[in-house]
Amino acid sequence: GLVLALVALWLVPKRWNAGALSSDISIIWRRPWPVAAIVVWILYVLLILLGLTSSVSKVGRYSLPILSGLDILAAMGFGFLFEWIERIKHNSRWVVGGIAAVCVAQLVLVLPTYPYFYSYWNPVLGGGAAAVKTVPVGSGEGLDKAVDFLNQLPDAEQSILICGASRGWCEGKFSGTTWSKDTLGSNKWMQADYVLPYINWSQRQMYPQGVLDYLSRQQPVYQAELGGATYAWLYRVPDVSYYSGTKLEGRGTLYGYNLSATELKAGDELTATLYWRNEGQQPDDAFFVAMEDAADYRWAMALAEPRSGFEEAARTRKEIVESEASLSLPVGMPPGQYFLKMGFVTDHGQTLVGRFELPADGDDVLITLPDAFPGEEEVSVS
Repeated sequence: GLVLALVALWLVPKRWNAGALSSDISIIWRRPWPVAAIVVWILYVLLILLGLTSSVSKVGRYSLPILSGLDILAAMGFGFLFEWIERIKHNSRWVVGGIAAVCVAQLVLVLPTYPYFYSYWNPVLGGGAAAVKTVPVGSGEGLDKAVDFLNQLPDAEQSILICGASRGWCEGKFSGTTWSKDTLGSNKWMQADYVLPYINWSQRQMYPQGVLDYLSRQQPVYQAELGGATYAWLYRVPDVSYYSGTKLEGRGTLYGYNLSATELKAGDELTATLYWRNEGQQPDDAFFVAMEDAADYRWAMALAEPRSGFEEAARTRKEIVESEASLSLPVGMPPGQYFLKMGFVTDHGQTLVGRFELPADGDDVLITLPDAFPGEEEVSVS
């Protein structure tokens, strides 16, 4: 519509022989209102495009008001274009050449998008890069490229993929296990190996923002680029050894954790890497990791600190955080089986808020005697 309107403005009858202006359209064109009408409808279309661009949510029905304006502009443009063709039809070379030029131009623009024709966007209006800021983009194209890439990885068949679009678009093509995008709103999404967000669902804000913020901290394993826009991003989920998924209301949800070791000597240091979501913890709250014996006596405790880059996330509700806690084990600990405890404390660690439920295979640590106690001298037997 916009292009045809510009064509109509270019075909001003002043360029033609005044004696030949006999058609009704040419007579009307002498009056100022057609030009004004075209300008008004162009402004109408541009105003709606501006509104769509500034809107955070991209929903297809929001663009419906623009269609009437484009239809009217197209009709006016076609009217003036047909009149111009009528005037030059005696010169068939111009007509045939013009039609051929239009066909060639259309092929040059569209063929590079094969086989993803839906990824074509008008380059005059900014192409795909501008489209993603204005209207919903994507009907599944690009997902196959990301899944094909994933299938080539050595661990594909043993992997779990969270498909960020309709599950069937990934399930029939992926050689591993496919989970629904709804998993991203649950406590078990970190048990997957890969996450594949899709542009259309991202535009409509159908993913938890905290998950997207967390994933975007890393470089995607693969990006599906089509028509100047990114349609899909393939992210690797961190390797987590122990999964919890339990929630302390108003404090945090523990997705899982890794331990530097499960068998240590007294006097060693145990580091726990924690993956959790902030559920609205208070300024005085702190995430703790402790080690206790079978009699619930606490031998070591440390407060978790957010990893570099996660400081703000640790203070923001619904953001996902990576933290670390390092427990210095007393050298005098008796050898035996000990148990990890994790949760939240307040009042500078003096008051317990609550504990997370840890998996049965991930809460015990074996402590053995050190090679030598402080102050001991090695005795050599000769």
